Amino acid sequence: QIKVYKHDSVQFSGGMGGNPFIRKIVVPAREYVRSVVDKNVGEKGYLTLGILLGEKRDIPENVREDFRDTGLMHLLAVSGLNIGMLMLIAWQLASALGLGLRGRAVVSLVLIWFYATLTALSPSVLRAAIMGSVVLGGWLLERPVRSGISLLVSAYLILLFNPLTLFDVGFQLSFAAAWSIIALYPSLVRAMPESLTKYITVKWIADSLLMSLSAMAGTALILATYFNQIAFVSLIANIPAVPLSFLILAFGLALALLSWVPFLGEAYGIILDWLTIIMNRMVEIFGAIPHGYVETAAPNVITIILASLLLVTLSRISVNGWAVKFLLLLPFAAIVWYVSYELFIEKAHLKITFFDVGQADCAILRWADGTVVLVDAGGRDSSGNAADWVIKPFLRNQGIRKIDAVFLSHSDEDHAGGLPSLLKSFQVDKVFHASDSQTGNAWQEAWRYCRDNGVELCQINTGAQVFTGGDTVSVISPDLNNSYIDPNEASLTINVKSGIHSILFTGDISEGTERNLLMRNSIPDVTVLKIAHHGSKSSTTESFLDAAQPETAIISVGRFNRYGHPHKEVVSRLKMRGCNVYRTDQSGAVEMAFFRKRVDLSPLISIP
Repeated sequence: QIKVYKHDSVQFSGGMGGNPFIRKIVVPAREYVRSVVDKNVGEKGYLTLGILLGEKRDIPENVREDFRDTGLMHLLAVSGLNIGMLMLIAWQLASALGLGLRGRAVVSLVLIWFYATLTALSPSVLRAAIMGSVVLGGWLLERPVRSGISLLVSAYLILLFNPLTLFDVGFQLSFAAAWSIIALYPSLVRAMPESLTKYITVKWIADSLLMSLSAMAGTALILATYFNQIAFVSLIANIPAVPLSFLILAFGLALALLSWVPFLGEAYGIILDWLTIIMNRMVEIFGAIPHGYVETAAPNVITIILASLLLVTLSRISVNGWAVKFLLLLPFAAIVWYVSYELFIEKAHLKITFFDVGQADCAILRWADGTVVLVDAGGRDSSGNAADWVIKPFLRNQGIRKIDAVFLSHSDEDHAGGLPSLLKSFQVDKVFHASDSQTGNAWQEAWRYCRDNGVELCQINTGAQVFTGGDTVSVISPDLNNSYIDPNEASLTINVKSGIHSILFTGDISEGTERNLLMRNSIPDVTVLKIAHHGSKSSTTESFLDAAQPETAIISVGRFNRYGHPHKEVVSRLKMRGCNVYRTDQSGAVEMAFFRKRVDLSPLISIP
């Protein structure tokens, strides 16, 4: 999906027609396969298309979640299984036609590369296609090819044409899984007791478990980094799921190739429909196993290094004497690192991240003792929910499972829109708000959830103080003695006092409330000022800034917003006072670390 802003200035300049091979052969072939599956399999054809072509767009969200929670998403990525099966089919087909070794190899090469192009040349299928080509080349030259060499060749060629593929998660997962199976699986097999090899069924199950264990070990760090989740249930789920996906792939290929034969298309469609039902039900069962997966924070660099060294050592432990000695040193290295980190590395007392949530507001405060507080919760609209696409992924990436408190400035959708989703996904102890008369849809939904699930709702006003993380959160507005016609003016305005630092969150207050605060002499000197109302002209007045004297200002604002925020006069007022101004529409998220006597600030281009 592409969004074009200021579309009046966009002019169509024509086109070159594109690659004729892609336009005239590949695209029609994809459309043919898709139409055949839609016609013969029907609404459950999404699984066949996912396994056959790697298309995931039509897969229902609940099915995606089940596959994700059971660690079986790899089955929906075209990779070695597809290429291997296609090579087998091509080889047998060429043999049936009476072709020699070279003819079989050529037919196989043509088919696997046409299929790779058909599946949009994703990193995983490219890796498998190149490895298959290297193996076929070895057969042609009558020279043995080691799997590790073919893996290195495929990585080299892919990165030669596009070095940035190195940072693609599909590339990383595909090569990590392939390497761990090539390097780690043989070591595990050699360590397997001989008693397990006497019976074919037991040996097959044991081999399948070791294969899954090898792939999991190789990809665990990547999954934890990008998806913050490791599904241990996949060790057993893969045993029936892989053969079942093989059957779906086989009948899917047969359907694509033979649907023109009378009755075969319908027969294959019925079989695929039943296989899809069986697969979905099986995934549901494994997904319902308690603690089948764990959510984990993204590992730090030292953890990645130590874990990678452990994998390499385990892969060589049965063939190299040094591996055993090195294995004994790794726990010692981990202990040294942990002790050094705890004793000698200075840690921030408070970290604040101002999220880039478009034309909305949300910040997270994390204290060294583990206390987590949210100020506002982002917005939601027809294009999505900030809680789902920014806030929740960040919390999971940081290993946060519990939110101690939410301070909600007011009930507008751009401040409260993400609150219902967060309440349903995390344990939230308290929600602080300023008024019971708030009527926003998101707030009403959140209020009902809190009432029904035991989340404490706390109405607070001027003078209230909340002690959290060893610091004080003071409420300076709204004032119960005032009547507010505009709900923005009644925004919960809080000052977080942390050591010598002070952070002021102003919600959407404007000039009227700022004037009241000045009259009551309630505006503190602040280190960081969260600018009110996304930088609206009606807020952040000269007199207010004179009283607050902020060193740094944060403006949470959406790119190309229709309000023209932040107003140029507001930005000018801040810069004239020597204030450091950070805008989420330009810097992305902004993260600040507060130490006892200093502040570190770094704008983040994106949040993982």
